[in-house]
Amino acid sequence: MARVRMIQTSRGWANTPTGDIPRVWRIGGVTFAEYDALIADGGVLVDTQVRRRVTVADYHGECIYPNKYSDLSDLASDLDR
Repeated sequence: MARVRMIQTSRGWANTPTGDIPRVWRIGGVTFAEYDALIADGGVLVDTQVRRRVTVADYHGECIYPNKYSDLSDLASDLDR
């Protein structure tokens, strides 16, 4: 077989989940109670703006993440500046 590259992988490498992963997209704040419930269910909260996973420390003692924006209208007004 010409121009075929053989590769070797570990046995468990190809055993990735085949089902769809449920995703929820949201603009605005996520309360700590919502975050706590999500983590308890095995979920992950990701801040797509900074491209990283949100942790408990990111709440900085506040009730809502992101602390800077409380809703979409605040975000829109900041983007207009």
